Amino acid sequence: MIYSPALYAERFSPKNNFSNNTNLSNRPFQSSWMAIQGKISFKSSFKILSMFEEHREYVKLKAARNEVRKRDERCIADGNELLRFHYSTFVCDLGINGNSSLCTQQYCSICGIIRSGFSAKMNGILTLSSIWRAHVALPDEIEEEFAFMNVKRAILVCRVVAGHIGIIGCDEDVEKATMKKRAKDFNRLG
Repeated sequence: MIYSPALYAERFSPKNNFSNNTNLSNRPFQSSWMAIQGKISFKSSFKILSMFEEHREYVKLKAARNEVRKRDERCIADGNELLRFHYSTFVCDLGINGNSSLCTQQYCSICGIIRSGFSAKMNGILTLSSIWRAHVALPDEIEEEFAFMNVKRAILVCRVVAGHIGIIGCDEDVEKATMKKRAKDFNRLG
């Protein structure tokens, strides 16, 4: 995660930060969503993407160095990379009519996440396996209840390297510490 707003410049490429032509996020939304009011895609900087790829390669190598089991095949192939969906709210006009400006409003969660990463105070980051699950996890009433603030729902599409669920081995404590540090360092929007 990136915790400091000062690191915002490192999160995104200086050119073409925002793009409307990403098939990665278009396909799932087209098949699951009734009406998209607006969308915006952003690209992480080369530095962040290279850290993400380095972590994915680490997970692949770690899975391959052990005796290959059926459950390791996916980790060896792609680091068990998944598309996951995080729901939140925003109060600005981000993504509407092509607006790509991040706001600084206190209650605009999406702009805060894009600018600074997920909060370090959170005990994990909830991501869901489908867009529809993310959509229904945030009640419809939230927009009605906070209409005076112009609250809208949003879904972030996140590339996540899931790795393994459990860690097995004689150096279990060392492995757990290493994996926790790597997960903390590389658990970011990709």
